[in-house]
Amino acid sequence: MSLRRRLSAISLWTLVVACALAACSDEDGPTDTTNPPELDIVELFANDGTRLVSHPPGGTLPAPCDGRLVVRVASGDVPSRLDDWELRPPGTCGTSTNCGFVFARVLDADGVELATGSAATVDVPVPTAELDLNETYRLTAELRQGRTGEVFTVRDEASGERVPVRAETTFTLEAATCPSQEPGMGGAGGGGAPPSGGAGGLGGAAG
Repeated sequence: MSLRRRLSAISLWTLVVACALAACSDEDGPTDTTNPPELDIVELFANDGTRLVSHPPGGTLPAPCDGRLVVRVASGDVPSRLDDWELRPPGTCGTSTNCGFVFARVLDADGVELATGSAATVDVPVPTAELDLNETYRLTAELRQGRTGEVFTVRDEASGERVPVRAETTFTLEAATCPSQEPGMGGAGGGGAPPSGGAGGLGGAAG
């Protein structure tokens, strides 16, 4: 083999190895940033039949009259804001990595998922129709990537492992007295959680 062909072969092999190493280094995706996003659950809202009433996380609140609990998230102590994260619906983030929506889940004491909700806003509605009164539930909220729908992760400085950007709290529902909307629906507020009829106006009230 001539010297020129040997040099060409070596150059080609070097290029292949370099490309392979680059592919391996990007395998996990560039999810880390200089200032990774943070997520906290800062307020819970329940509709009392006329308006949304704010309640602190970790306590007891009346069963929402419209059948939806609104979970408000934020970055640290900053209300109604997420730093280093762009809130957008699935499929609208393009090539942006720190972009997507918030996904909330309600779990029972055994970790069984009972209800979920998602939104590209800091206020995430979660249905409560399947939840019982006087039971303590675990509530989690996490960031999901808009491009893939997968949980957004960052590298933990202590362990070096990738961990989800997630917040967690608890809550308990108690009986609520809700105004009657139609004949035969007056007792809805006293049992478990009220029916979801009339929940359509919640989005505007929460915003």
